[in-house]
Amino acid sequence: MGPLQPEASRYRMKKLLLTSLLLTLALGQAQPLKGASSEESRKLRMYLRLPYQAPTSKPSTVTKPKPKPSKPKSKPSKPKSKPKPPAAGSSTDSWPIGYPTRYYDGFKIVGGAQEFFDAVVVNLKRMEKETPIFYKMAKKKIAGRGHIHWNKGGSKAFCPLGKITLGQRDWDFHKRRGCHDWFLITMIHEFQHCNIPGDEDEGGASWAGHYYGEIMKCRKFFTNYSKRLAVNRGYSNTKWQDQLRRTKAYVNK
Repeated sequence: MGPLQPEASRYRMKKLLLTSLLLTLALGQAQPLKGASSEESRKLRMYLRLPYQAPTSKPSTVTKPKPKPSKPKSKPSKPKSKPKPPAAGSSTDSWPIGYPTRYYDGFKIVGGAQEFFDAVVVNLKRMEKETPIFYKMAKKKIAGRGHIHWNKGGSKAFCPLGKITLGQRDWDFHKRRGCHDWFLITMIHEFQHCNIPGDEDEGGASWAGHYYGEIMKCRKFFTNYSKRLAVNRGYSNTKWQDQLRRTKAYVNK
């Protein structure tokens, strides 16, 4: 085999030598090729050396998941503005129930328009002046722990808690011609329901409308009507006088 030729000849020689080597290894003959000089053998060994190739890809690394950006804390909501009170003379259908809260002489008066509050205060002042024993009882039982509340519907009393509800039905009725005293009779009736030391039953509450209504010179039709309601429940003046003594003892102790 002659000296190495240019690039094309070298490629063919390298291919030939590699093929011969593979055949020799396959036949179990690991002897050097015959007829090859020592220089050619050295070149063969150089050709057979595979160049070292550095790894092209970087070793895989476990990538930690990026933390999700935390959501910004929501800004505190601004307090809602207080609702405006209803205009004077507005319909009772639009009167608020749970607000505003007003006070008179320890009495907590909740809801309704200013007109409602003013009427309640006028009646409280009359009670204080004309029926002081009854007013003192109301101060202890209602002003001390309960409230007077505007409500749509009828009037009610929750005597264990001293809570009075004055309803739209009675308010609207007292606005009629000749019925002005009805709202005062209603307040007396519901207040008496909280007079547990005296008599808080329906008969006693109805008789209170008759008894205190006459003292305060309310319309005779309403005081007589209240008395008839009490009598129909088996109430009498004797029972009333008994409860009146208990009421006086309660407010004066």
